[in-house]
Amino acid sequence: MPPVSLSLAKRYTPNFREVYINSFIREFEKYKIPFLDYTNSTELQKEEYFFDDLFMNCKGRRIFTKQVLQDLNLIK
Repeated sequence: MPPVSLSLAKRYTPNFREVYINSFIREFEKYKIPFLDYTNSTELQKEEYFFDDLFMNCKGRRIFTKQVLQDLNLIK
């Protein structure tokens, strides 16, 4: 799940997070499917990485892609 801006992440209530994120992740875990959740990644939530609350700009997309590839052990 890709990151969102810090200003949007602050608006996620615990109930919203449970209903729309955590319950979704648990469905993947039942089947042993890896799921990467970056919605709480403070390194990727910098306002300079977004052109609005949901969509990353070019700089943010490059940094996010590099992080995902590292987490998948595809690059060092």
